[in-house]
Amino acid sequence: KLFVNQISLTALSPYEVASPVIGNRFFGRKHELRRILDTQETNTVILGIRRIGKTSLLREVERKLNSRKDDTTYVHYFDCSEVASAEDFIREVVRRLHPQELVRLDTHQKYAFWFPNFLERMKRKYRRRLVFLLDEFDYMIAHSQENAELLRNLRSSTMKGVCQFVFAGYRETRDALNNQRSPFYGFATPLLLTEFLTQDATELKTTPMTNLGVTIRNRDEIVKRIISETGGHPNLIQYYCSVLLAMLDKTGRREITTDDLIDVYNDATFRRHLLDSFVENTSNLEKAIVYALLLDRKRIEQGFTKLYIDALLNRYRIPFTSSQLARACDTLVLSGTFQQKGQEFFFTSRVFVILMERYEN
Repeated sequence: KLFVNQISLTALSPYEVASPVIGNRFFGRKHELRRILDTQETNTVILGIRRIGKTSLLREVERKLNSRKDDTTYVHYFDCSEVASAEDFIREVVRRLHPQELVRLDTHQKYAFWFPNFLERMKRKYRRRLVFLLDEFDYMIAHSQENAELLRNLRSSTMKGVCQFVFAGYRETRDALNNQRSPFYGFATPLLLTEFLTQDATELKTTPMTNLGVTIRNRDEIVKRIISETGGHPNLIQYYCSVLLAMLDKTGRREITTDDLIDVYNDATFRRHLLDSFVENTSNLEKAIVYALLLDRKRIEQGFTKLYIDALLNRYRIPFTSSQLARACDTLVLSGTFQQKGQEFFFTSRVFVILMERYEN
């Protein structure tokens, strides 16, 4: 209370929209955490769009495993976007686990050839199961032909019980996981990271506000509105709440009302963030599907099937195949743009539709 009375809410805000969070700033994902932590014999691949919280989940898994007192795991997190090749990845693993062997590594023509043996020796050395958390795995999959031997060796280490892997990726990782010709095919059990459940979304909105001394008038109504307008997307909820705190700072108030929610539509920063997220997470065909549906305003509040989308794209003479359409619809569901109920799709976020319509106008 002493800090809140003297420092702006924005400065104290725990809402984070650009960096991963762990510990007491990590909200929700209890089921996902439990599933990863309780399956020591299974590889997991976390699939989700950018900014959905994949890195935060990986980092929280790392923290939880390292905090255990049983000393059964030896955990390492890797950002694959910083790894240029399979050789670089192996070199970084060797540097972390046993840097003395870097000299031996330099004497081999095929670095990956002896890598499984190295991992076996490291498991014996540390007397613990090796757990690798591989973030931004799309970068490795993008060079799958070059990294095919590495992926096969990682699979071999898994089959021998030496290592466990938790991957995190999006489009390329998902496609490789389902592609029978890819060395990544069937490597891990998929774990889809989508929008928050109502309970997690409510906790994310209300707990930090309470800690900051902010009251929410008509709490249930406001929480329901925010969930509806963000589609339960954790990054959008945090951005939404950050905007609300900034508005309170400007007015000097410490209470949120339903009238405050209207102003979020007019916040340029929030609007740009939402639109940028959509552009980053969609292909040209996926964008075309959304734009075509938005132009067909009579259908926005109704459901639309793949057959209807097919006819709509043909009307605008947009080239596509049936498999491309099916994959695009699946990705729009994964990205949180659509919700699927049976054979029909609906826009997940009301605020997304409103802002997209204003943008188009």
